[in-house]
Amino acid sequence: MKIAIGHSGDADVAARRSIRRLREHLPIDGLDILPNHLQGLVLLGNTARDGGHEWQEYDRRAVISRASAHLPRSARRALRQTDLDIRITSDVEPIIRACRREWESWITEDLIDSYVDLANRGVCIGVGAYRDDDLVAGIWGLVVGRCFTGMSTFHTEPGAGTVVFAWLVNEVIEQRELVSIDVGEATPHVMNYGVYEISREDFLRYLQARLGTDQASAVELPAPPS
Repeated sequence: MKIAIGHSGDADVAARRSIRRLREHLPIDGLDILPNHLQGLVLLGNTARDGGHEWQEYDRRAVISRASAHLPRSARRALRQTDLDIRITSDVEPIIRACRREWESWITEDLIDSYVDLANRGVCIGVGAYRDDDLVAGIWGLVVGRCFTGMSTFHTEPGAGTVVFAWLVNEVIEQRELVSIDVGEATPHVMNYGVYEISREDFLRYLQARLGTDQASAVELPAPPS
C-alpha cells in the first residue's frame, strides 16, 4: 500500500484523518475523498481485509485533453448509430453497483455510500447508457472543475461500453459538460482516444487550478507529445 500526504493546509489535515481511519478500519467519510483526490490519492476498498480501505497514488496519470481528444472511426460510427439513451446523471449508485458485480474486490459498501454522498454534493457523476430505462452500460467518477476522473465502468450489452466512452470523449471534443478526462492508467483499449501521460505533479497542479472554475479554457493540461 502506498500512501502520500500533501503539503497544503486543510487538504493535508484531511489526508492525515483519512489515513488514520484506514488504519482503524473505520467507515470512510465521503468528505475525505475530495481533498485526498486533490493530493493525487485514489480510494480503493478491499473486501479481503474485512472492509478495509487503502489510498493509492500513481507516479503518472493518463489523461485526455481538448488538444488530444480523438474518436476512432469505429467509435464515431457506434456513437452515430446507437439507439441507446446516453446521459450524465447524479444517480450514481446503480452504476457503481453494476460495476461492483465485476470489480467486487475493491468496491465496498462503505465506498459506495461515500461516493453516493459526493454525488449528492455535485462532486461525483455517472454517464449511463439506457435502453427502455434499463441501465446497460455506464462509467462513474469524480468531477472537479469539469475534469472527470473515471473510477470504473461496466456494460451488459455488447458495444454499449464503447458508446459510453465515446460519448464521454466527445463531450471533451465539443467542450460541453466536460473539458478533460483522467483515466488514471493508460490501458490498450483507451489509447486510440487521445490518451497521453503526464507527471503526477503536473496533473495535481492542473486539478487544483481548475478547482472553483467552470471556464473551459481557464486552465489547460500540459500539451500532448508531438
